[in-house]
Amino acid sequence: MHRIATKPGDLDFEKKLESVSQTPADILFISTADTELSGLAQVWGKRFRKKARLTLRLIQANPLQHPAAAEHYADNVLSKAKLAIFRLHGGYGYFPHILDEILHIKSHGVKTRILVLPGTDEWDPELMNFNDYAEPLVRQMFSYFREGGTANMELAAEAVELLLENKTRGFPEALKIPTFGWLKDKSGKRNQKSKIGRVWITFYRALQQTGDMAVVEALTEALNKHGLEVLGFYAYSLREPEAQKELLRKAENEPPDAILTMQSFSIGTGPSRGSIGEQSEARISFLERLNCPVIQVPTSTEDRDAWLKNPRGLSASNAAMSVVLPETDGRLFSTVVGFKQEQEVTPELEFRSKRLAPDAKQIEHVAELTSNWVRLRRTTNAEKRVAIILANYPNKDSRLGNGVGLDTPASVIAFLKDLDKRGYCISSFPGTETGATSVSGAESGAAVENLEEKIPETGDELIRILQAGITNDAEMSYGKTPAICCACPY
Repeated sequence: MHRIATKPGDLDFEKKLESVSQTPADILFISTADTELSGLAQVWGKRFRKKARLTLRLIQANPLQHPAAAEHYADNVLSKAKLAIFRLHGGYGYFPHILDEILHIKSHGVKTRILVLPGTDEWDPELMNFNDYAEPLVRQMFSYFREGGTANMELAAEAVELLLENKTRGFPEALKIPTFGWLKDKSGKRNQKSKIGRVWITFYRALQQTGDMAVVEALTEALNKHGLEVLGFYAYSLREPEAQKELLRKAENEPPDAILTMQSFSIGTGPSRGSIGEQSEARISFLERLNCPVIQVPTSTEDRDAWLKNPRGLSASNAAMSVVLPETDGRLFSTVVGFKQEQEVTPELEFRSKRLAPDAKQIEHVAELTSNWVRLRRTTNAEKRVAIILANYPNKDSRLGNGVGLDTPASVIAFLKDLDKRGYCISSFPGTETGATSVSGAESGAAVENLEEKIPETGDELIRILQAGITNDAEMSYGKTPAICCACPY
């Protein structure tokens, strides 16, 4: 093999070797985006089918993360092409093997012309190391795919034909396509008054452009059945300032009670180097300004069988992009609502497209979960029941609320006082020496009396109250009488 060693931190361990059985062709397009490949299969497939002198192959790039697959593809397919175009989400960090293979075959005199483009909307200067063309031309080709849409795919095909004629000038300019927008309501339910609340669904623009909308439509239908009004918003990225302004504008007149987002990664800006106040502001995600629950509803880049067979459910890369990073925005993870399922084969392209398929059971769970969050948001604070759970491990009363370098009890006191200011029903605090009533007494409708009418002033007082009741320390709880757990008679 040309390249044996792997680097620490790579995700190769999760990438099983998948055979890449393609025959050589004049034009190769290798991309990590299934929606892009499906669109090209329709647009480029039809165009180049009419040109018998040119052959085209499309391939999903992810299998080429495996070093053996990358070497096999480079030796048997890539080295025999006239032009190969790569669109790699993650760049060299995710695809070191195939990119290194490009340099290897070029060093042995292979004449294939190579174009390596970023897989996102951001320019990646590192990828210029693998390009056979000057940066202005590479940026021009990149613009077709960054803007997206059928019209720009046609323009990109024109540019490819020019490249095959060894021309590097006279390329058409990419058409500017809106990077965000609201879905038009086709159901006629848009103007009906919702009995429960309003939900926004945000998803990638690529799904809207390629008509890969089965999951969005299934989610919308399930939410409607729960009495929720649904608005769909597509965007290239929720990081875009203009997209954020549009969401804020919409929220002024039609504020959401919950937001479901199918978009991955984090949109928070992260810590800054300014003052403490500036750092705090920088860490706040834009989504927090909409002041409602934001629920992450990811789709998997793998099929449903892979999800069922994986003990972890999602692969490491899916978990990183769709669970871990979004949680830094404060998003609430729900469950996977769709999977990439293979569709029909296009024989002349030796390509099988993939589209998102909704999972009905998972979607119904998300719809029910969302309706519960909406109801909770519309419930007054005085009617909400909140539980604060403190760690106690090992199971000893002396370890209640422990945390190295933290004063957990004092933090709970501050939290309780803040809840009190916001109207939550915690004005009476149970478990003091002078006041505790049994659960049976409260359940029977007896007046709740003799409760200490104040929040503990110190963490020590809180711990004393907690240790007076039953805990998971079996020895210290022996003989104690259960105390009422909430002072508000619901």
